[in-house]
Amino acid sequence: MKNRILTVLAPSAVALLVALLVARPCAAQRAQIKTSDDAKNSRTSRNAVAPDDIAAQNPFAARANRASAGQAAETSSSPSARVVPRAASEPLGVDLLVLRDGARLEGTLKRLSGFDGASFEADKRVQVVPTSKIERIEASVSSTFCQANDALETGRRTSLDSEYRRAYALFKEARSTASRQFEKEWATAKIVETLLALGRHDEAVVEFFILCRIDPYTAFLPSIPLRWRNQRSSQTDSNAVRNAEESAAQWLGARENPSGKPNPVGRLLAASVLLRSARHSADAAAALRELCVCEAPDGASDDAVETCRVVSLLANAQLWRDDVLKTPERKNVDRWIRVVELLPNAYKPEPASLVGLGAKALGSDEEAVRFFLIGTLSLDRDLSRECAANCADALERLGKTKEAEELRASSSRISAQNAQL
Repeated sequence: MKNRILTVLAPSAVALLVALLVARPCAAQRAQIKTSDDAKNSRTSRNAVAPDDIAAQNPFAARANRASAGQAAETSSSPSARVVPRAASEPLGVDLLVLRDGARLEGTLKRLSGFDGASFEADKRVQVVPTSKIERIEASVSSTFCQANDALETGRRTSLDSEYRRAYALFKEARSTASRQFEKEWATAKIVETLLALGRHDEAVVEFFILCRIDPYTAFLPSIPLRWRNQRSSQTDSNAVRNAEESAAQWLGARENPSGKPNPVGRLLAASVLLRSARHSADAAAALRELCVCEAPDGASDDAVETCRVVSLLANAQLWRDDVLKTPERKNVDRWIRVVELLPNAYKPEPASLVGLGAKALGSDEEAVRFFLIGTLSLDRDLSRECAANCADALERLGKTKEAEELRASSSRISAQNAQL
């Protein structure tokens, strides 16, 4: 669901990076290591306990009231389904599920959850289809959503802030006018991705908490705006910082949070935001350590088990942020690499950026290049640019001056274009 496209580099630099990735195998290209069948069966043989339905309070309406008062293809090899927009020919439209066995179902997507997959109504019958059985979902959405998605993809191809700003405005309009809950949720995930591309990380955090309130196992987990840099976002203000941290503080508890139920995704994001907070850092680190062994409820579906597995791996990787501030040992960097290999491709770039820093600290520039290249695929603009700069430095130390210069020149051209708009 989450596109991993180079948001900061021109096509010539993309070609360079692709060539380097092909020349040297990297973690993103290695075979995925999956949970064994025995382990999975042992965790899914319990009595089913589904999460509560969507809370009675409509978070979109609540957010609208506050606002008026104040102001490509999925690359993961995990069983996640691709979701693509399908322009609606009528108000409600018709959605299409393409299953991995080739079957095609037309009807209405009622809900998509990271807990049990897609709730789909076809022939006047609602059935739940596990995500692992779905190849693609063509979701009927408004023309405004389609225009927003086109602008977002154009922004990813060109790295122009003007396209991202247009996408942001259109996604907000699509969310406010959508009649279906699913489109509102999807537009929110896209708003998060667009804000990350604009370097507005703190605002993205607040938006993503809307999805956490609706579903503790949100299907939009690939869009989660975790923090991987210990410094502030480049495009933010004091109000945005305060809103993000105050929101995160409400979600840090295991059970006492705005959703009113155990919420591993919301807690993961909260701990990530507050890890460097003077007031909450100890509690945030403790929460991450607990989430490293996040388990699905008794008898949960394979979708829920997979979501919890990813949450555990991301929590583990978040704890590396302090370690990269000092020189890590070789055994630690090797362990980090194994964690990155376990993650679905959609989640690799950000943890890979920390592996790159670890390899750099150890003086292993070839390894640093491999992981910084993966890091440039991050939707977080600041992180992507930082990885590109680190990659160029490592290439120069390896004597690959031409490649380093081309990488830097590409980044400079994009910055100059945005400055003129």
